[in-house]
Amino acid sequence: MLMTKYSLELWLPDQDLRLWSVAPYRSMLNSQINTQWGGRRVGEIEMPEYISWMNQLNAKVERQELACTYVDDFLMVFGMLMIDVVQRYKLRTGTPMPPAPRRGRYVKKARKTKRPLAMGPAYQLAVNAYTVSPAGRTSGTPPSRGCGPARRTGC
Repeated sequence: MLMTKYSLELWLPDQDLRLWSVAPYRSMLNSQINTQWGGRRVGEIEMPEYISWMNQLNAKVERQELACTYVDDFLMVFGMLMIDVVQRYKLRTGTPMPPAPRRGRYVKKARKTKRPLAMGPAYQLAVNAYTVSPAGRTSGTPPSRGCGPARRTGC
């Protein structure tokens, strides 16, 4: 199976991507990966060829023809393609690169719910921490741990 057919017709539709993520992936596949590997069979890509391609890309980054983050992104996509060739579709026995962690749909982290805070104790702590003498100087005990000098003077 040719890389172009595999990447655009088989691999990309099977990915669990959000709607706005499909277009950048398709763009990376068309602009870089399929221009280099599109006419090759998926099982023919070998480690030395991948390393020479990666070195060419790094040379383009050094000459400032491509951005480093852009190269990292489509190397990540190429890695995902090769890992899926081996693990999901079984079209080859090994990948031409070391395995990388899998990216997928963004999942927002759950936030802890805050406990309700009563105003009475909070107000009493503020009064105890900041007492002004008749002369206008700050007196009393400084706030407890974690408070720097700016907090002690009321700034």
